[in-house]
Amino acid sequence: VCTPRPADQLPPELVVVFDTSDSMNLNITTKPEDEDWVFGLTDAQRSRLSAQEKARILNMLRAPSREAIAKQSLINLVQQLPKSQSISLVTFNSCPATPRHGPFAGTQHAKLINLIQGLRSEGGTPLAKSIEAAAAMVDGKNRDAIIVVFLDGEDGCGGNQCASAARIAKAKPRLKFNVVDISGRGLSDCIAKSTGGRVYSSQNTARIAEALKQSVWEVSEGVTCK
Repeated sequence: VCTPRPADQLPPELVVVFDTSDSMNLNITTKPEDEDWVFGLTDAQRSRLSAQEKARILNMLRAPSREAIAKQSLINLVQQLPKSQSISLVTFNSCPATPRHGPFAGTQHAKLINLIQGLRSEGGTPLAKSIEAAAAMVDGKNRDAIIVVFLDGEDGCGGNQCASAARIAKAKPRLKFNVVDISGRGLSDCIAKSTGGRVYSSQNTARIAEALKQSVWEVSEGVTCK
């Protein structure tokens, strides 16, 4: 149920967790079995790949990549946000670190877009740490907060994204996670479900952009949904 946000009520704080792990270099239509195979190869196996296996890998790395689609979708989102809306960003930097960026006020959206364009995907997936970092950037108790988690899988750095999300939900009841999963595998749907948020899952380029837009609908439309 959505109702107009009272004029005296601040808009939700907004953070996007943006997956910049190595798997984002894969083609947007990569199948789960292909992804599992290529990331499961040992160095010894990689050294003796057959011509057919090498071709299989090249096919997974053809354009458009998940990264390219994700970046453009996020840039489109930033461009459509009200100028009154600030936004923060959390990215990955392999397993040890989860860089935080922002918040960027409406007048700084162009600066954020430049940052997004320069992002590079490499290393692991510290998803649990990333959603914890994002939650630490917002209130979530006395003010609403929306954290959009834009990803293609699950934690790959020894964390448990489901347990982290559940802890955050208890500590910050006015925080909502919405998940946009561009792998279509649903491995981290638990993040959204822990807070009553929504899950959007697609490998279709146009639908990904629309899903990201829908994930912040409450912000852009000036409503509060429960």
